[in-house]
Amino acid sequence: MKVSATWNGVTFSETDRCVIVGGVHYFPAEYVDSRYLEPNNHRTECPWKGTATYFDLIVSGTRLPHGAWQYADPKDGYEHIRGAIAFSPAVRVERVDGEHDLESHVRSGASAVQKAAATTAAKGPITDTNEEILSFLNQMPKCEVHLHLEAMIDAERLWRLVGRNPELLSRIAGREDLLRCFQVRSLDDFITLFIGVIQPAIAQADDLTLFVEAARDYMQRNRIEYAEMHLAPTKLLEKGLDFEEMVDVVDRSAAEVKRRDGLEMRFLIDVSRGFGLENAQRNLDLTIAHRRDCIVGIGFGGAESAGPASEFAIIFRQAREAGLRTTAHAGEVVGPDSIRAAVDLCGAERIGHGVSAVEDRSLIDELARRRIPVELCPSSNVFTGVYVESIGDHPMRTFFDAGIPVSLNTDDPVIFGVELTDEFMSAHQYHHFTPAELVKLNDYAIDMSFMPESAKRAMKARIQAVVGDTT
Repeated sequence: MKVSATWNGVTFSETDRCVIVGGVHYFPAEYVDSRYLEPNNHRTECPWKGTATYFDLIVSGTRLPHGAWQYADPKDGYEHIRGAIAFSPAVRVERVDGEHDLESHVRSGASAVQKAAATTAAKGPITDTNEEILSFLNQMPKCEVHLHLEAMIDAERLWRLVGRNPELLSRIAGREDLLRCFQVRSLDDFITLFIGVIQPAIAQADDLTLFVEAARDYMQRNRIEYAEMHLAPTKLLEKGLDFEEMVDVVDRSAAEVKRRDGLEMRFLIDVSRGFGLENAQRNLDLTIAHRRDCIVGIGFGGAESAGPASEFAIIFRQAREAGLRTTAHAGEVVGPDSIRAAVDLCGAERIGHGVSAVEDRSLIDELARRRIPVELCPSSNVFTGVYVESIGDHPMRTFFDAGIPVSLNTDDPVIFGVELTDEFMSAHQYHHFTPAELVKLNDYAIDMSFMPESAKRAMKARIQAVVGDTT
């Protein structure tokens, strides 16, 4: 079987054999010999063996980061896929030719967690269970409320911006260097990419159109009908970009996506705790003065330890008085008191991350009693590694069973190499969420969103029509 595939503009077609398990294309180990494989010391949790070593795949001289593909160690012992590799949704399979060809034009639709599900199914005879869950999740219309627009752009689109920036071109020699920047293995790597490359690449307001396009592609891949995204203007304003022009571009681009694709994006302007109260006040004032249809509220991101929530209570009060909705990152890298401050002092309507609540049972009970929604970002929390070391350790089940309205989110999906469907599949595999509970997680996302109540009811009706009775 010959396969031609493309990843971020890199095309390759060098294999004789491919095993298909649950619709996932697994390539033989001999294709990935020492000429193409370089260890990168990145290890992550995999359902079938606990952890797996990731490698950088070298194709036509270009290094594909671990987020683009996965190597199944021969020690796994699963004969169907031992020593195989599989590609994420970032890899588009253009052509599959051979006697086992299933269709002439196939897109690889399996990401890391989905491949893990197929791997588990391949342990013996393939069962229907995992394939049915994947099919169920792929069909279910979804809502996501914790995303960062600037961190959703792919390398190919970003390269178009980098190519117009002399300063960045002096540091990034070509696409391979840019792809290397996307090999994010630590929080420092993330900051370097986000602050050192992505934000500097935005030279004019119109550049934000590419970010909205990338967000649209992500939403289409995951069948997300409605999403709320944070937009951080601080660094862009420092560069001289005009706030009104930026929100006009985002508003027009989002409206076009709604008209053409039926997908709805809404935005939260980040007042940011990391740049001080004066900066937060400026961002809020600009948001109020230039509010557009796409802007539903403010977000409170930035380094959690740098700006205690208590110092920004006045910002939240003014936002509410102006009719803006409010959400706050809290309990991501700082303890339970950070969550209490965001809720009690700032009056945040919902909490982003909130994982440190696991250290305080009384706070868990209070969040449940008061029905304070929490936007969980499991893979992001594993990446940060402060309160969660692995997906299996994530407190999502504890929070859900306690009665806290929790939603699943990806935070920065392209950079972290995770899809929303991955997060749902992880909830099923690691924490035994049933189909009915997966629908409930999705319902919670809709409930905590800032869309109108009539739109919430309509979306839930569409979901019910697709998934049917899951009890």
